[in-house]
Amino acid sequence: MAEQEVSPSDRIASAFADLIPVAKTLRTADGAVLIPVSILEADLNRLNLGVAAWTFVSQAEEPNGDFEDWSVGYARHQGRWGLLVKFEAGNRRDIGMSSDDIWFFSDAPRFIRSKAIDGLPKLIEALVKVSRKTAERLNNKVHDAKALQVAVRAIAAEKK
Repeated sequence: MAEQEVSPSDRIASAFADLIPVAKTLRTADGAVLIPVSILEADLNRLNLGVAAWTFVSQAEEPNGDFEDWSVGYARHQGRWGLLVKFEAGNRRDIGMSSDDIWFFSDAPRFIRSKAIDGLPKLIEALVKVSRKTAERLNNKVHDAKALQVAVRAIAAEKK
């Protein structure tokens, strides 16, 4: 006896009924993840670092040069500092064919947020490294900045 084929509308109705509890579980899990990540972002913002860092979460490249890269970062975007997720795709052989999208972590697609969390420890380590290097460079420029200020002030005083 042959099995009776299920109609597309019955398949959709069955799958949709299965999707309802899954959607609730997804929203609950996502909310539970966003709370500590939002606190981390606020803590980073309070440090007032003013430096950016990025780390790869996922990279894929084809032999023809086509690529897709997902990164998590801390940088300034749309006028404010925050945890970000970036998607870049294109062809490494043709830069003009590349595109990217950047979202604040809380606005990124859920499937990539679940992966991006794994990149957060590496990102914080990268921020430490970049912050140290930037502080060192700035400290090495203090004398130059003061000399510049003295020279400009002397010229401005002469012109009065």
